[in-house]
Amino acid sequence: MRNICEPQRTGCALVQEQSYATGGWGPNEGFVEPGKGLLAASLKNTHASFETPCGAYGHSRSLATCCESLAIPRYGDSMERVLYNTIAGAKPILDDGTTFYYSDYNEKGTKVYSKDKWPCCSGTFPQLTADYGISAYYLSADGIYVNLFIPSRLTWDQNKTRCTITQQTSYPTSNTTELHFNLLRPENFTVYLRVPAWTDAKTKVSVNGKRIDNDVVPGKFLALHRSWKNGTA
Repeated sequence: MRNICEPQRTGCALVQEQSYATGGWGPNEGFVEPGKGLLAASLKNTHASFETPCGAYGHSRSLATCCESLAIPRYGDSMERVLYNTIAGAKPILDDGTTFYYSDYNEKGTKVYSKDKWPCCSGTFPQLTADYGISAYYLSADGIYVNLFIPSRLTWDQNKTRCTITQQTSYPTSNTTELHFNLLRPENFTVYLRVPAWTDAKTKVSVNGKRIDNDVVPGKFLALHRSWKNGTA
């Protein structure tokens, strides 16, 4: 039997005790001893605050495993934070393989390239980009989890019915996302929507233009169980 308590503690410690406000972690590509203020102190003694592509890939992969096995929304929140605050702000890979490496979080706030050509980050950078698409959804026995809000499409079999979800959004530049369903025939299943912990009482969810009655609770998955039909949005 899986002991789910340990992964929960580990994931929580990663976010709360090893991560900067941006979601990036370090310093010097490592962890600090928790509870001693060493993360904040590191900003004064190193310019290698956060190694983005490889570090973010390890972060993403670890949390993806937690999301898939435990269905805890805060892991998706953390993945999202790293996506927009670190990877989306990374320097591009140059034609000769020079790759963005460190973010310097001390008073200068600079970003630098690796001194080596084609370092490991040359590979993990594109891997990470693809990984966010993979981590956007998770299948369960009774339906589907929507974990990330990115333009994407998922096709799967639910009760032997071919189902497709197409997500249309320009998030985070807009605060909305739309899910469009394409099914060969109507099918009963549950769609679990991640409600980020930072949302407020104004957050609303509608199906076919009608606002749902379910409580939308920040930091929880919102379970929508219904008969989904072709064209539902």
